[in-house]
Amino acid sequence: MRNYFGAVQAYEKLAQANEKMNDMWAAGRVYESLSILQLRNDHVKEAVENTEKAAELFRINGNSEKSLRMYIFMGTEALNKGLIELACRMYALALNLVNDDQLQMFARDVITPYVGLLIENKKYADAMIVYEKELRFAQNLNRDHYMNKAAFCIVALTLLQNPSLCEGKFREMCSAVAPFIMSMEYQAITELLDAYEAGNQEDFDKAARKAI
Repeated sequence: MRNYFGAVQAYEKLAQANEKMNDMWAAGRVYESLSILQLRNDHVKEAVENTEKAAELFRINGNSEKSLRMYIFMGTEALNKGLIELACRMYALALNLVNDDQLQMFARDVITPYVGLLIENKKYADAMIVYEKELRFAQNLNRDHYMNKAAFCIVALTLLQNPSLCEGKFREMCSAVAPFIMSMEYQAITELLDAYEAGNQEDFDKAARKAI
């Protein structure tokens, strides 16, 4: 434990020295290393503070992608330690960064682990927000495949949360997402809704697998 605190003090002094020399990249890398050390030693509060500090320094240095990668990495580290709320926070910060800094080409790197975590923990309303953001990013990038995937997931989550609103959401996606009605995802969601109405679990599961 003494070695741990000695390492923390050394990292802090080095980061402060780099900041005084206006070397933001070097300072950010030190805070990054420090945050990983703290999280792995269960000093979560300090790890979060230094993660956000490092990410901000990377942004100041003009490398927002590095900030994004750091948040994703820390989200994965937190998840591996069973810290669900912290993992969600790190992924949410990463997703906000995608939105703020036009890093939309990297959106899937955040969305895939984040939305899986949310659905696994039955945070469906939060997952819906993530899929709606994914749809917007995909539309901005003209990526039909990801538009269709997002549209499918939005309708499916609506069915899961509030079936009475599902038909309206389905029509909304057909109108808002031009390629959707010609896609495999459209066919899958149509079959999913038909199976739900008929109460046919086997067909429902088969349709759900089609869009994965």
